[in-house]
Amino acid sequence: MENYSQKNEIKLKFKIADRDIELTGTKQDVLDTVRELEKMYGGTVNLSANVAIGQPSKERRRTKTAKEHQFEIPSVDQLVAYLLTKDKYAYDIFEIEDVFLKQRISARDNQTIYRKLSAALEKARHRIEMMKQGKYEQQLTSSKNLKKYVFKSIVQTLTQTYNGKTSPTS
Repeated sequence: MENYSQKNEIKLKFKIADRDIELTGTKQDVLDTVRELEKMYGGTVNLSANVAIGQPSKERRRTKTAKEHQFEIPSVDQLVAYLLTKDKYAYDIFEIEDVFLKQRISARDNQTIYRKLSAALEKARHRIEMMKQGKYEQQLTSSKNLKKYVFKSIVQTLTQTYNGKTSPTS
């Protein structure tokens, strides 16, 4: 196998309109070619590609941005452990930000961090739903339409459904 990292070259393989395309060259050459393809196909070319770059070099490893270093996203296990200590396993995003990130973040200004935190919370909710056999429900709070997630066991849900229905004979 050729070692592309020594030459500072990359190899990019992808498909466009059922045609296999392979590009080899410097990063700039490959980017220029992709931009030309975008012009030819009238818009952004979405690549789903395998990149062969030989041995990964330090300069190619993705480094965290300053914002990502500032905020350590809690693991799903940490979130589950925390939520299990709460009454009805209820929480809102502000509470999680305050406890784990030590400050509030703006979804608009910190999109990546907000998405990562939201994804971790979704996984934590799902894990608790499986462990405790229930479902989380969204409730809007009075402050700024903030979503609060409250856990309801299957028994609670069935009881509420049953009590909320009128009998068919009445």
